[in-house]
Amino acid sequence: MKINTFIFLIISIVLSSCTSIEYQVSARKDPFIKNIIAPSTFAFRTDTTNSDILVEKNIFLLISNTLSAMGWQMTPIIDAEYVISVKFNMTDKQSISSHEVNWYYDKETKKVIDGQQQTQTDYYFERVVKITVYKGTTSKEYIWSADCISKGSTQDILFAAKYMIPYAMHKFPEQGIWNNKERVEK
Repeated sequence: MKINTFIFLIISIVLSSCTSIEYQVSARKDPFIKNIIAPSTFAFRTDTTNSDILVEKNIFLLISNTLSAMGWQMTPIIDAEYVISVKFNMTDKQSISSHEVNWYYDKETKKVIDGQQQTQTDYYFERVVKITVYKGTTSKEYIWSADCISKGSTQDILFAAKYMIPYAMHKFPEQGIWNNKERVEK
């Protein structure tokens, strides 16, 4: 009996130290590309409108690690068959949820007493990373793009990106909408 209690306690501690992240990947591909895109060479093009170059570089690293593990090879941009760019954004949002008025019955006075309506405001952040892949270094022939969106309490866009980006790149060059939920350690 003590062993079962001990095992239950260990499992409870492990599960309490974990939380989860939910995100959606929505990808589109060029409908005129009929052949299968096989692992090839790729490079990154920075976007001058991105507000934080270090976030962009970290996202590039996530993409590079994922593609390299899938057999792709990073090259200088002039030699790349595919060029990848990213945009990212984070906005803060709020949701207001109202609770019904609670009524109480006072047994002594035998009267119904009005309760107070409670309103709760929750703040969260919407984290968005858009990945665009196009063919060649000079053309703007976009062949695939993915919007990766997550909502949560952290302001760190890279926290969400380290889960969303590898998932999205494993879907490349498919088209579709995927919802995913992953356990993460606190």
